[in-house]
Amino acid sequence: MSRLDATLEVQGVARTWHAELPDPSAAPRPLVVVLHGAGSEGARYLDRQGWAALARREEVVVVAPDALPRDPARPARFRDNPRVWNSGGPRPGEPRAQEDEAAFLAAIVADLTARGIVVDPARRYLVGHSNGAALTWKLLAEEPERWAAAVTVAGGLVKLPPFRAPARPLLAIFGDQDPMLPLAGGTAPLPWGMRREMPPILETLGRWAEREGLPHAPVERTSGPGWDRWSWGPLLTALVVHGQGHEWPGGLDSGLPPAMIGPMTRHLDATAVAWEFLHSGRTPDPRASGQPMS
Repeated sequence: MSRLDATLEVQGVARTWHAELPDPSAAPRPLVVVLHGAGSEGARYLDRQGWAALARREEVVVVAPDALPRDPARPARFRDNPRVWNSGGPRPGEPRAQEDEAAFLAAIVADLTARGIVVDPARRYLVGHSNGAALTWKLLAEEPERWAAAVTVAGGLVKLPPFRAPARPLLAIFGDQDPMLPLAGGTAPLPWGMRREMPPILETLGRWAEREGLPHAPVERTSGPGWDRWSWGPLLTALVVHGQGHEWPGGLDSGLPPAMIGPMTRHLDATAVAWEFLHSGRTPDPRASGQPMS
């Protein structure tokens, strides 16, 4: 395995991305694209949320691209120029409204091929956190032919695109103590002094389910130690982690204060749960997800 930090020009703009790559092989490899949350960067998810370790263990290609800063003309900085994906909800006039994130990911896949990394087109997966989760929902809805399945963590759908076949499996993970994405909906604060109105999570999931021909309400609800699971069948599952805020469950914290983003828990490893869902196609049982990162 090897680490790659690369730059591509996409639509005349330099875009950076990071990857944990297996040794070149004729055998096609699964690909997991991990989309970071607003204000973060891809490399942190490889190192701090366990994706590099998983890539080495499972011999999977894991790519973690970087979003552009809100103002691409200035250096990225969390406080006043965070990296933010074009997930479908930028303000009018924002430069990111013009960014084609799907074209960026397609360019990465083409670059991997040019480097001798053979990606299995039937095993290309999306994973996103927060703003990256919103982009994951968008890409899975708009280009389902490019992706086999997806997992989102602490993120909601910004806009509901018209249905496009084929329907793809989606696992959505939430924390029940997330002040930025409250389960019941309502006004939620953002780290940059802004506030937004959020619909109830079950309403968002219900709208997604209906667009794929599923009932609005989940057909099964189960609970375990520290989690609840809502299921609409094999195409849509939601996992609610008890006591979890807006961080990545089971990973390393971002350094942001709990007063801003809620508490961090250690009883569920979201990276292990995500991979189990993606590669097996089964609804995950959190009790079998392994130990959280240390």
